[in-house]
Amino acid sequence: MAEKIDQLVNKVISLETAVSSQTVLVNTLRSETDDLNAQIRHLENENENLIDDTHNLSSKVKEMEEKLNKIQDLNKNVENHHSSLQSNFAEARFSLDHLSERLSSVKPDDEVEEPDPSPYEHNLPGEHKGMPVQGESASKIEGVEDVKEVDVDVQASDPSVPKGIRKSVSFFDRKPKEQVPVDHPNDLEKEINWQEMLLSGMEDREKILLKEYTTILRNYKDVKRKLSDMEKKERDSQFDITLQIRDLKKAITKRDEEIQHLRQRLNLVQGDTDVKEDTSQQSTSSGDRSVKPDSGNEDSDVTKDVNIPNTNQDDKIKLVFMDSAPSTSKVEEKLRTDIDALLDENLEFWLRFSTTFHQVQKFKNEVHDLQDETSKLKEKRKPDGTFPAQIKSEVRPIYKHLREIQTALHLWLDQSMSLKDELKQRFASLCSIQEDITKALKEGVEEDEIRFSSHQAAKFQGEILNMKHENNKVREELQAGIDHVRKLELEVEETLKELNSEFGISNDQQDNLNRPRIPLRSFIFGTKKKHKHSIFSCMHPYKRYHVSKSSRISDH
Repeated sequence: MAEKIDQLVNKVISLETAVSSQTVLVNTLRSETDDLNAQIRHLENENENLIDDTHNLSSKVKEMEEKLNKIQDLNKNVENHHSSLQSNFAEARFSLDHLSERLSSVKPDDEVEEPDPSPYEHNLPGEHKGMPVQGESASKIEGVEDVKEVDVDVQASDPSVPKGIRKSVSFFDRKPKEQVPVDHPNDLEKEINWQEMLLSGMEDREKILLKEYTTILRNYKDVKRKLSDMEKKERDSQFDITLQIRDLKKAITKRDEEIQHLRQRLNLVQGDTDVKEDTSQQSTSSGDRSVKPDSGNEDSDVTKDVNIPNTNQDDKIKLVFMDSAPSTSKVEEKLRTDIDALLDENLEFWLRFSTTFHQVQKFKNEVHDLQDETSKLKEKRKPDGTFPAQIKSEVRPIYKHLREIQTALHLWLDQSMSLKDELKQRFASLCSIQEDITKALKEGVEEDEIRFSSHQAAKFQGEILNMKHENNKVREELQAGIDHVRKLELEVEETLKELNSEFGISNDQQDNLNRPRIPLRSFIFGTKKKHKHSIFSCMHPYKRYHVSKSSRISDH
């Protein structure tokens, strides 16, 4: 029965362990399913984002296709214009050749009837069309070597045609022609360059106008933007100036009140001396010299007597002003001390942070060096999969060094967490100081006191913002270092596991720990022989104790 009971108990225990393991497995499965659900949701969200991106891309592609179609249409129009221009240029060349043949026989002094104006001349806007239109298409005409202008006086027999009208015709000729100078009746009239006008055409004029229009628009936009920036700067400067003027007005009114109060006190104290000085001045001075107070300024009562300077009164006023110089308020002193304390703590913190942060690179280099050494030792493996005995002895110091680095990484993480907590406390203290500054400003505005000026508050706020920026920067760097050290810790653990699995170093170390060791003291100084106790001392130990106790009592 006892054996059966033991078997049942063992079965119950095994069932309980199985149930507990099953519950653990169920919990792990639940956590894994939750993680999978979260990943599925994340993937669904990413899929939705990708679908939206594809829709946007398709719409953009359609827009680009429409733009391409428009550009192709424009290109076709340009080609059509180009072909029409080429045909016009051919006609113009033919007409110019015809004109050159007719004008080659004309002498400069002969009177020639004016021919009918060509259709190109009717297109020009006036009689003195001297503005040559230069286009890019003029350079494309082939076979042009020399272009010369011949000025001819055309005198019509018809009395309605005025005499002396200057015409200039430019035509193609391989031989240089002489120009016939003719006095023009009006300086405002300009020469008509027929060749350039024919070669340029309407399209080049439109291009030039478009370019000028675009440049004008760009300049207008730049000027408008600069004007808006200048207006913003002027508004900001005006706002700052108004604030400064308001503060200065308040300070001036308070200073005027203090000056009036001090003058009243000085007048009361030095009443007798002032009366004596006035009488002496009236007796000594002639009728021309008198005391003239400045009109419109009750505060500045300064006499214009040059011979008798009132030095004693000026010295006393200076002493009173030196005594009544405005001192810093308690709020400002408190904030200054708090900020100075934080700055002092900043120096200590930076020293500690720099020392801890520089250790990360050291750990990284050591871990990588040890990993390289282990990889080199693994390459010495025999073809049967075993390692020689020398390699095992070489791996042990590497394993020991890795364990030391692992402990050092643990310590570094503890120190970094303490630094992180300190950063949080520093950020909270900075926020509290910032709140104190805003509170002091509000109280000063409500009480109409300028003990704590807005300029000083802005200075304190700037210092605190700089410290906050530094704090955030240090926090980011520290977090990056913590992540890097954790990654190194995982790498060290993986290498240690590999060494344990391949070389079995941890088992050897446990065997060495379990072995009986000789203590160092006995190894150096030797061991003493142990006295063997007799059987009687083992049988009656209390008698010995009783005898020793009785002897001590008798001695006393």
